[in-house]
Amino acid sequence: MPIKITVREDEPIEKAIRRFKRLCSKEGLRKEIKRCREYEKPSERRRREEKEMLRRLRKAEAEQRKEKPRAGAGAGAWSAGGGGGAAAPGGEAGPRGAFGPDA
Repeated sequence: MPIKITVREDEPIEKAIRRFKRLCSKEGLRKEIKRCREYEKPSERRRREEKEMLRRLRKAEAEQRKEKPRAGAGAGAWSAGGGGGAAAPGGEAGPRGAFGPDA
């Protein structure tokens, strides 16, 4: 898809260039040009594609978690473990472990 930018009347050329750069980055043109500058071995290509896939999956999971909060998530992350750094009644350390010489 060709990228076209029309410079509007009374629009500074710097602003039009900024719009053009933004469109190029949205299209992924800069990444493609960088990738085509030198030869990429098939093993490197597979590794890069796997990393991109994992990044997309993590991003989708994060967005899903943001949209749909977990059950009981309103109390905070550390609220279930007892809260403090002191040892729990059973002799085990709390969520951050035991601190100090007498713990």
